[in-house]
Amino acid sequence: MTKWKDVVGFEGYYEVSDDGRVRSVDRVVLCVNRWGQQAPRTYPGQELMAYPNEKRGGYRYVNLHKEGQKMRRVAVLVAEAFLGPRPAGTQVCHRNGEATDDRAANLRYDTPKGNAADQSLHGTRRKGESHPMARLSDSDVDTIRLLHNLVPKADLAERFGVHPGHISNIQNGWRRGK
Repeated sequence: MTKWKDVVGFEGYYEVSDDGRVRSVDRVVLCVNRWGQQAPRTYPGQELMAYPNEKRGGYRYVNLHKEGQKMRRVAVLVAEAFLGPRPAGTQVCHRNGEATDDRAANLRYDTPKGNAADQSLHGTRRKGESHPMARLSDSDVDTIRLLHNLVPKADLAERFGVHPGHISNIQNGWRRGK
């Protein structure tokens, strides 16, 4: 049996289920008709289409409207409704490592360190060239390491479009790059 609860901050507008679905609720709004008179208009509720955002880790998002549009992560909505308020310094974590599995039973609050450990365990940690902010490929990192003490760091930095300190960190092993 699916349980529905109000979305925190959008009470009376949207509900979220324990299986990770979001819907708008039926509501009646007073509108002005073409004759200038106020008349009630019924807006039927419907399930919202959640979309995965690949730039943000593949997590599912929905657009909610209440005094402007707000893009919200479905996992956060489910956790706030079924797990309660998020404790300070914690993140919403997926127990099974699936970014699109937003069931309440699959979510928990944990520290960033615990979340990173889960990502390593599940193989979903984005690092190296798979990270969306990566500026260097794995072959670029290998080339930088091969040219250690052969080409000045400033020249390598200009060639690869990064700061010389980044080149130094890669060559000294402080940034693994992979």
